[in-house]
Parts: sequence; structure tokens; C-alpha cells
Amino acid sequence: MHGASLSRFLDALAFFTCLVPARMCSGSALPSLLPWFGAAGLVLGLACTGAAALLSLHLADSAVPALLQAMLAGFAWLGAEMLLSRALHWDGLCDVADALGSFRTGDAFWEVMKDSRIGAFGAAALATVFAGQLLCASAHAASANWLVLALAPAWSRCQASLVFCFASPRNPASLGGRFAAGPTARPRSLALLQLGLMALSLPAFGRPWRGALAVCLVQTCVLVWTVRTAQRHGGLNGDFAGASIELSQLGFLLAAC
Repeated sequence: MHGASLSRFLDALAFFTCLVPARMCSGSALPSLLPWFGAAGLVLGLACTGAAALLSLHLADSAVPALLQAMLAGFAWLGAEMLLSRALHWDGLCDVADALGSFRTGDAFWEVMKDSRIGAFGAAALATVFAGQLLCASAHAASANWLVLALAPAWSRCQASLVFCFASPRNPASLGGRFAAGPTARPRSLALLQLGLMALSLPAFGRPWRGALAVCLVQTCVLVWTVRTAQRHGGLNGDFAGASIELSQLGFLLAAC
């Protein structure tokens, strides 16, 4: 890997995970990380799937019931994903849910979005998406669908790069605004290529074709909803991108079942 490419990949990995030490990255360099979102997500997915697979292997010959084994493996996957990613995107999910649940518009909408406290809608979204990911991860662990579990974080992070390509930022000087500040043609094409390859890998490794079609449909719905909702409220910020990651990850796990 070329030196500059390796540096951008490590920057993306440091941004999304704690698997490598924190790295200094200037705001002007953030758009160059977009093509590496998927690769960083894949490393995260492999680490989480490894943890789940090792626990599943450890419990295989134990007296633990099969259903509980699957639930524990799913919990190991999701727990590792939250730990290694520093639960970076769950806060965004809660903030977006609270802001939308307030039915406010304009500056009042953003006041709710920026409130650090979690409201009823944020708590409901957190519980629902967490439970959905846990149940889906457990179902895949029960069937040893490790490919799906490895690809889910890559799929969702790659999807986030598309959000930055299609939505205009509310504040160009913010973190989310800086990601969206660069050229979009190349990262958009690379993201679509990566998503297409991941979708095709499902039937290539024995998953039904309907799963590949379903994940593409869900992906499109999440992307359109995120972009349109952000634009309706004045533009994209990091919370919308974070919410889209968790929703996309849930959608991928569910559609690939």
C-alpha cells in the first residue's frame, strides 16, 4: 500500500475505532478519508466477528443451551463493536431521534439536537436499534454466518461516505461539514463499487440472492431518508451520519438474514 494511502487508511481507522492510536488529522484532510470508510469498517467487523466466533467455539461443547450460545455470541459481537468504535455513532442516533420526535423546525430543532441529554425518543431509538442488532447478530451467529457479521460494519461505514457525498452540510466548519467539503465524484464511485462488491459477496458465499437485493433496497431507503431529512432541516451534521450508520448496520443484518 502506498505511503499516502496507508496514512489515510490509518487515519480513518483511528477515527472510527480504538484499534490504532489516535492520529492528528487536519480538517482539510478529512474528505480524503471518505474512500477508506469501508476499509476501516471491515477491520472493525473482522475484529468483532473474531470475538463472537471465538466465544461461539468456546461454548460449542458446553452445557449452555444453543439459543443462549447464539445470544451470547451476538452480544459479544455487538459489545465488541460498541467498545472498539467507542460507541461513536449511538449518540448521533439518539440526538436525531430526539430532534425528530420533538416535531420542531428551524433553530428549535437544532437546539434539541445539540442537547446532551437523552430524551424519550432517543432512549426508544437506542433500545430498538440495539435490540434489533443484537437479535440479528445472534441469528447470524447461530447459523455461523460470519461473513455477514464481518461485512456489516464495513457496509454501514461505507454508506456513511455516501451521505457526505449527497447531502450539503449545515455548518461547513463543523466536523461533518469538513468531511463533505471535498470533491464527491471519486468517493461516491468508490463507495458504490464497494457496496456492490459486498452485496455480490453474499450470494457468492452461499447466501440467497434475495438477501443481496434486500440489503441494496434497505441501503437505498436509509440513504434517501438520511439525505432528505437532513436537507429538510437545514443540512447535514455528524449526528445524521452517525444515525445513518447504526440504521444501515441494522438494515444490513436484518436484510441478510
